[in-house]
Amino acid sequence: MDEKKRLIDILLDPGWVGSLLSFSFVAAFALGIYFNYAYYGHIAVYVALAILDLFSFAYLVYLIVIFCIRIYKGHVFPWLYGHKLTKPLVTNYALQSAVSAIISVAINVGFAIFNLVIAILNSSVWYGAFAAYYFVLIALRTSIVSSYYRSARKHWFDKKALELSKKKISLANGCFLFLMEASMAFLIGHMVVDTPPVVQSVAFAVVNAIYALYKLIVAIVNTVISRLSGDPIGKSLKDISLADTCMSLMSLTVVMISTFSADSHTLVKSIVGFGACLVVGLLCVMTIIREAVGIYRFNHQPKNG
Repeated sequence: MDEKKRLIDILLDPGWVGSLLSFSFVAAFALGIYFNYAYYGHIAVYVALAILDLFSFAYLVYLIVIFCIRIYKGHVFPWLYGHKLTKPLVTNYALQSAVSAIISVAINVGFAIFNLVIAILNSSVWYGAFAAYYFVLIALRTSIVSSYYRSARKHWFDKKALELSKKKISLANGCFLFLMEASMAFLIGHMVVDTPPVVQSVAFAVVNAIYALYKLIVAIVNTVISRLSGDPIGKSLKDISLADTCMSLMSLTVVMISTFSADSHTLVKSIVGFGACLVVGLLCVMTIIREAVGIYRFNHQPKNG
């Protein structure tokens, strides 16, 4: 029993050596997939290596998330808490989420304008769909931040009213996430049956992969932190970020296929796209149920006196 517990403890926190081994396994399985696809073409071997690589990658992401949380708690949080200007960012999670959302909106505006200009110049439905998707992201994030700002100004003297208002904003966000899923479904459907108008370079594909991995890790960390904080505004904004990460993974899949393969791999793109839409759909349903139940319980609390 003690040996089993010790093994579990090592797997949960293997340290630097375990992290390097995990990365080595991911790289080795990925190379195995490439060589098998390029020179041998054994379907059973390809599927087995793909499954092993997927589990190794998931474990590596887990280790990176643990490392990021440890760095934040041990170094970043104490530094931010020790300065008067940055202290509200770590003591008020709703404010922290709102500031993060404003930065994300600014980035989304840049991507939306870029894709819109390219779509107009090249008469491209591909880039036009991406522009529409980014405008939906902008609308969702802006509506949450602006609604929270108005609610905070209106109910600054009444914590209970402010908490109820935040739950209602989160409930509305759960409903509006269906709009985001609709835009994702349209874009993913186009990505499955079509290829990018321009085949990207290997360097671009690698950068895209690194950026997608970064977004995945940040989204997981923020989702965990937002659940622990319990703040409805923070959870809503992080749900949007997680949904956006799913879209980024789909985009990465398309970029990788168009860059490194002559085949369209429609089945692979369909599976990844379905998974992305499924995750967002579950987020919608879970958010609506969670906040609807929370609002009901809030309104039916026994009154003192």
